[in-house]
Amino acid sequence: DNYLGDASASSLKELVSRSQGLRLLDLRGNSMSSAGIATLKSAALANKCVDRVESRNDGMVLIAHKDVDTATDKEPLIIDCRHNDVKKADKAQIYLNRASCEKLLEDIGKWTRKRGVGGELEGTTKG
Repeated sequence: DNYLGDASASSLKELVSRSQGLRLLDLRGNSMSSAGIATLKSAALANKCVDRVESRNDGMVLIAHKDVDTATDKEPLIIDCRHNDVKKADKAQIYLNRASCEKLLEDIGKWTRKRGVGGELEGTTKG
């Protein structure tokens, strides 16, 4: 069991919408709501290789059937979201003290500048 929620579903939508060979995405036992599952369903429908998406188990299992004309891999993509509990996310709170937050922001700033992502992060101060 993990604590993947709706934000994680948003992060996975690129993978789901573009992958041609993905066959199973096991997301059981997380904290996604119906909104997160709907995000994954929309992403599957946006995939050029997918013909249609079927919902089973009260919408908790999505089966993305591949288009026989365009897909190189004809096996369906199964996204299993059973046993998700949105209340689970409330139990997974992480608290950081101010020094830890500042260090984390500093590290993120270094990482983004190394990769040319942008300048200063909003809300950070020099000094």
